[in-house]
Amino acid sequence: MSIKTLWRALRPDLRKHVIAGLAIGLAVTLCAGPWLHPLAAALLGAVAGIAVGWLKEYFWDARGRGTVDRLDYLMTGRAALLGAALGGLIITLSGIGPGWEGWP
Repeated sequence: MSIKTLWRALRPDLRKHVIAGLAIGLAVTLCAGPWLHPLAAALLGAVAGIAVGWLKEYFWDARGRGTVDRLDYLMTGRAALLGAALGGLIITLSGIGPGWEGWP
C-alpha cells in the first residue's frame, strides 16, 4: 500500500491534523537545533506538537468551538513525533547546533 493511497484514505480533517502536527514538530525542532543537542531539540519538538494537539482538542473543541475527537489528537501527536524525528535527523546530518561531542 502506498503513502498516496493511505493519504487519500484519511478524511480531510485528519489530513489537516497530520500537516499541523508535522509542521509543529519539525519547526520547533529546527528552531531549537542551534542551541540544543539534536535529541533534546527533537524531544522539545515532539512535546510541543503533542501539547498543541491536546490543547486544541480538549480546550478549544471541548468549549463548543468544534467536535472533540480522540483520533484528531492521536494523528496530530503521531505526526508531531514524525516531524520531530525528521528535524532531529536534519540537525544531525547538517551539523548545526552543539552536536554529539561531550554526550555520554
